[in-house]
Amino acid sequence: MRVKWLAVAALSFLGTAIAMTVVVARKADEASRPASVCNLQFDGVTLENVPQVTTKIQMERGLSGVTDVGAGMLFTWTDDAPRVFWMRATSTPLSVAFIDAAGTVLQIEDMEPETEVFHWSTLPAREGLEVKAGEFQRLGIAPGSRLTGRECKPIERK
Repeated sequence: MRVKWLAVAALSFLGTAIAMTVVVARKADEASRPASVCNLQFDGVTLENVPQVTTKIQMERGLSGVTDVGAGMLFTWTDDAPRVFWMRATSTPLSVAFIDAAGTVLQIEDMEPETEVFHWSTLPAREGLEVKAGEFQRLGIAPGSRLTGRECKPIERK
């Protein structure tokens, strides 16, 4: 009888541990996803519904593992500093624009998929905007272009 009780208790404990692990993993996954989307205006060009990341965990995930990068991703920090991007676990060629606090595009770097080459800003940047490779050129966004407006809103989760 005691052995059966211990077996039931052990299975119950194991089930609870597994359920808690799933809940923690789900919360961690949720915390790593963008919490807002922005419409960004550059000298007459608008990029719509660009996911914005602002936390370390969101930035670490970035576009890794995403096959359709859609509108890209805006990385926003609270300070100006040298910034670095890389392409680990990212299968789509991307370009990153480094943007200063005044909204000026400082430089654009093209990045090859599935590499760990570091792409550093040459000047302190406040933001980095990743889009599909060639998209900045197609839109006429280049170093010296200005981010003249933005409208961001929270992403509603179900």
